[in-house]
Amino acid sequence: MILMKETMRKAYDAAGVDVSDEELDQIYEQMTEQWEDYWLDNTIMLEKRWQQANNRRMVPALERRKILLTARQMADDEIKDQWLDPLTQTIIENDLEA
Repeated sequence: MILMKETMRKAYDAAGVDVSDEELDQIYEQMTEQWEDYWLDNTIMLEKRWQQANNRRMVPALERRKILLTARQMADDEIKDQWLDPLTQTIIENDLEA
């Protein structure tokens, strides 16, 4: 996962949201589990698309690597959208109000 726990700590602090270390650990664990789910779901979806587009059951190794990298980036983006973007929006709003 691309987001590090320290990145989330800084984002919460910048947004003015109090989060204990224990809460941050729980949040990060939940994010990691969601990332894994997104990555797996995206990998399966991209493999099926490739198989249908190429009328083949087996995905060659080079194509599989591309699929895995794409699925990883998609999962990273989904996690950022869900967890980091709302904090970023709060930071922006707080800066505008200051």
